[in-house]
Amino acid sequence: MSDAILSPAGLDRALPVLEGNGQIACNAIGATSVTLREGQWFFGRGDVHVSVLVGASVALVLWSPRQGWGGVCCFAHAEPASGGSRQGLDMPRPAQELTRQLEDRLARTGGHWSGIELSLAGGAHHHDSDVGMLNVAWSQQWAGSKGLVPRLQDVGGRVLRRLTFQLMDGTVRIAHGGRMCSQEM
Repeated sequence: MSDAILSPAGLDRALPVLEGNGQIACNAIGATSVTLREGQWFFGRGDVHVSVLVGASVALVLWSPRQGWGGVCCFAHAEPASGGSRQGLDMPRPAQELTRQLEDRLARTGGHWSGIELSLAGGAHHHDSDVGMLNVAWSQQWAGSKGLVPRLQDVGGRVLRRLTFQLMDGTVRIAHGGRMCSQEM
């Protein structure tokens, strides 16, 4: 699935901005919801509800209360596949590529990192692998390079999480689901 501008991309607060490569849906009363999976991102403003389910992957949420926009990305791997590129369209985008999408949108809005709130969720231990821990470490290092301290961080352990983000007011909620199992179980 390719990145797309889903509505006019004007930067005036009155105009909706919806960009990304996640699944967009509108219900009968016009509410917009976005569902993201690994390797997907979203940027927008307005009455939009974004959700993502994470295990070892990490969901990274940016919110600008002053400008009223937000961005979310979900990545399964901090670094690109060996060789530095995605081997096929089915391979999820790495954290570097996804955060660059959000960084580009921040630059385009004229926003500054000092006004951004960050939330992180995910990075659970999966099949006795350190992928979740590496994803969390990469996220925290990236945040530090931007001068961001997470306002909400729910990472590690062996639990699945569903993150929901309401762009209208920047509310982030994280619900815990079932436990991730090791290979021995």
